[in-house]
Amino acid sequence: MLISFKVRNYKSFLDEAHLSAIAKSSEKSLPDTPIQAGPRLKILPAVAIYGSNASGKTNLLKALAYMKEAVGASHARWKPDSSTQIDPHTANRKGTSLFEVEIMLDEVRYRYGFCGTITHFCEEWLYSYPKGRERILFHRRSRGDAVSHDDSFEFGSFLKGGKRDNSSTARRTRQNSLFVSAGAQDNQEDCLRIYNWFTERVFQQTDPATQGLEVQFTARLARDFPKFKRLLLPTLRLADESISDVELLTEDGPSDDTSRDDAERFFRENLRIRTEFLVNIVGEVERLPFDRESRGTKKLYAVAGELITALLVGGVLVIDELEASMHPHLASRIVAIFQNKASNPNGAQLVFSTHESRLLNLKHLRRDQVWFVEKEDGKSSVYSLLEFSPRKDENFEAGYLRGRYGALPSLGISPEWIELINTTTLKPSDRAGA
Repeated sequence: MLISFKVRNYKSFLDEAHLSAIAKSSEKSLPDTPIQAGPRLKILPAVAIYGSNASGKTNLLKALAYMKEAVGASHARWKPDSSTQIDPHTANRKGTSLFEVEIMLDEVRYRYGFCGTITHFCEEWLYSYPKGRERILFHRRSRGDAVSHDDSFEFGSFLKGGKRDNSSTARRTRQNSLFVSAGAQDNQEDCLRIYNWFTERVFQQTDPATQGLEVQFTARLARDFPKFKRLLLPTLRLADESISDVELLTEDGPSDDTSRDDAERFFRENLRIRTEFLVNIVGEVERLPFDRESRGTKKLYAVAGELITALLVGGVLVIDELEASMHPHLASRIVAIFQNKASNPNGAQLVFSTHESRLLNLKHLRRDQVWFVEKEDGKSSVYSLLEFSPRKDENFEAGYLRGRYGALPSLGISPEWIELINTTTLKPSDRAGA
């Protein structure tokens, strides 16, 4: 569960930006929405980010996507002589960038982050708060630069594994890789916990160029897991009530067994799956190819694989421009699914950017769930709606449209879907034909 995220000197963010999902005790609207994450900690299941075009909304979400990529790939897949792939602000290209998250895992709060330049990572840390008190697990500090580089590690007494093993992992951690990434490859328990959260519980939809892969991800799950398909169909009917079924057809193609890259082989295999919708038209069932469906249905289909998976595992779904190609009513229903504990039993979260001002009212979002991004003099900044001390009866939508800031809706899903999302787990044995 994401508690907060910080970034500095990345793309359009020169100064530190802080996005928080902590529910404010002073906010009394939609009181059943926050998720109890600890004795004194409540977390918001949805966070909305507003701002004008080119303000930096996408860059904020891309900063989290970069952190996911660095944790997941820096040691295993990045080349030793490559860069850190950090994209600093143009005003501070040689400066240090910061990325940090606070997360809740197995009822324990963790703070993980790192600093780096274009050439190397210069600091990395992991702290835990099992009883509200800070415990250091490790802190990495680097001296020098890309030419002359020396790391020193401080290992806390609560870090799992032997000191010799952790020191061995530290020696193998390159200047352009993270210790958490290297430790995960060595099955270091604490590193694996952070690594698995980023790679298995954070789902990013921030790049339109990847929508084809996201469509195939949904198709693969629907083809291989009948339980998933039972959840998919009612979800699609939020966009098109005439859909009665989805057929997944595997097309013939060349074998991919010669590929050395597992990820490449996986995606090539997925590209062989063709989706067709069965729709009710004037009392008759017609077959409709994927390309002939509405843009809204195709966008929901692309989102659905990761949306449903996030709900099942209690993950974080990050979507750039949630309302793109969607009717506003559909976007509000997606938000409502995360806001309602009946349809979100595992504490999943939705972090999204949007221009849809009709979500700016207390029927959809609490005031502490609304954030704004603004760019001035080439620098983006993030701030909360609460900074304006809005009145409880204030029309937030009208205020937003004027430039003042720079009851849950019906879910529209059957009780059977609610029961299924509360009882479903997807295991390899659930595959069709297994």
